Amino acid sequence: MFYDGPTSTDYVNIHAMNRAFLKLLRLRPERFGLDARQAIRLSGLGRQQMERLAATPFLLFTIQEKDELKWRGFCNAEPNADLFEQDCTQDADVSNLLATTTGFLWQLAQQNRYSVRMICGATQRWCEMITSVTYFELVTRIRNRGDLLASRQAANADIWSKLLVEGVAAERRVRDAAHIAVLQTLLTGHPGVSETGWPIAACKTSPPQLRVADESGKA
Repeated sequence: MFYDGPTSTDYVNIHAMNRAFLKLLRLRPERFGLDARQAIRLSGLGRQQMERLAATPFLLFTIQEKDELKWRGFCNAEPNADLFEQDCTQDADVSNLLATTTGFLWQLAQQNRYSVRMICGATQRWCEMITSVTYFELVTRIRNRGDLLASRQAANADIWSKLLVEGVAAERRVRDAAHIAVLQTLLTGHPGVSETGWPIAACKTSPPQLRVADESGKA
């Protein structure tokens, strides 16, 4: 069975959010879970290499989509519960990225949940949870939760080594292959995948859908 993947417009937004995250990550790599070796590699990237890295066909960061228990708490909270929650961040850039990302995924989850899966590895259950409340309610409840934002698979040195070396290579085919390889690893490595059958669908995603990401990510 084939599913519609993200659109070219979706990828433009993904790349923009990745750029915003990379700026934060470069300034405070330890804050977002990147180890010292990868932080040094990241700091050594030039502007063009950073743009190539931002052009991955998935979000380079996570908002803890796998922690469904935590998100169930956000979605089931009382309307004004956020007023009594501990403010986990005073950083406007982090809050803005959280709100932007959550809003983007919330809207996409109502239209094409498979695209959300491709972009960040979220399950159908997570999509159902976040769309059970309004965008305003959801963003109000998570806007100050800076602890949600982290590098995707930060502890996986192999993934970040590939992204920071082959993933920023000058040769287009090399970096495209690295991005797709990492995406495949992220999709097939998700613990909740077996419930939906999406790994098989992901393998059957037609090449043109992946090439859309490549065309929008030219450096």
